[in-house]
Amino acid sequence: MSDSQNPLSALINHPLRLPAYMAPAATVLTALAETIGETMAEYLRTSVEPQAPTLRRAPSAEPEGEDQDYYDTLSINGAPTLRIALKHADVDSVATTLFQGEVNEPSLRVTVAEAVVKRLAEAVILNTGMVGGDDTVIGSPEGPLTDGPVMVVDYVMTVAEAHEVSFTLEFTRPLTDAINAPCPAPPAAVIDTLAFDGWAILGGPELTVSNMKQWAPGDKIELIGAQLDRILIQASTPNGQITLAGGELGTDGGKRCVRITAEDHTAKRPAGFSAPAAAPKSAQPQGAAQEPPQTQDHQMAEAS
Repeated sequence: MSDSQNPLSALINHPLRLPAYMAPAATVLTALAETIGETMAEYLRTSVEPQAPTLRRAPSAEPEGEDQDYYDTLSINGAPTLRIALKHADVDSVATTLFQGEVNEPSLRVTVAEAVVKRLAEAVILNTGMVGGDDTVIGSPEGPLTDGPVMVVDYVMTVAEAHEVSFTLEFTRPLTDAINAPCPAPPAAVIDTLAFDGWAILGGPELTVSNMKQWAPGDKIELIGAQLDRILIQASTPNGQITLAGGELGTDGGKRCVRITAEDHTAKRPAGFSAPAAAPKSAQPQGAAQEPPQTQDHQMAEAS
């Protein structure tokens, strides 16, 4: 079987598509075109109009040829994760715009190229959440940036309404994965609207699974140590139950309710609120347990 007929070779040679999981990173890097345009406009002190960038998934480019310079930057865990390729013609256009005339000195041209790369790397760091990234520029790298495929973004800018300049950036998995990573803490607006089941903890009996299996309608469960004037309001979360407030049990308008006291049990009760003088010794069970724990530290009763 020839290499052209080898399924693996056909798969490797086929243009790679962007996976769906990389959509958030693609959105961020597409929007980065505006920031890069603003950064270059500030550096060149002239108008810079960004065009729609082109995104593609491809193997990392290996430096070759004489019409393009490659720079590695943005080190994560000691490994470069961003490669920037600048064509000589584009660097010349930037230098000409910056100095208002043709630039022939090779050292000056290299200085301009490194300054552009530095600003591109800073724009990536500030707008992709890569706080603490090392933006040291490594010129003339050898070999590909990584053995795996990279996300390649071609940014095209119209500079001073006359020159078209392009920057090709390769983003490796560590960088794009960091962009795709969920926020470690939900926004406050999300937390405020989350719904939880609330429970009023009246007492703390310890029950076995066999005892709970024998429960029947009408049975009574003794709530040892129940205090109507010391009730905890708790919410169930994936990490366990959290206590939200303290209160006391009573009635309001003929309905059973819990008054929040914030542990201040001497606060004056509102009009119409009455509480029993003594704690009950038993309560009606709400039904059989759905998840049978070995022991139950608290018997919980909903307060309506």
